[in-house]
Amino acid sequence: MVLGIGGCLCSLTFTTGIMGVGLVLGAAAAICGWTAKTRVERQMANNPGVATTGRILGILAMLIPFAYVFLRWT
Repeated sequence: MVLGIGGCLCSLTFTTGIMGVGLVLGAAAAICGWTAKTRVERQMANNPGVATTGRILGILAMLIPFAYVFLRWT
């Protein structure tokens, strides 16, 4: 979840270099979120809300830079 929050904050700066960091953090957050969700399903962890939030924030952190570039260039 922390990676997702950091990725969203970096993606919202609208500076090209920092948006790249947001993409990387977002990808890491999405992967960690899916891994955590799998562990919850296997009953190896008991935090489904944190896993879902990390996954959603990770995806959002990856989509924000693409949306910015698309809206800026159209």
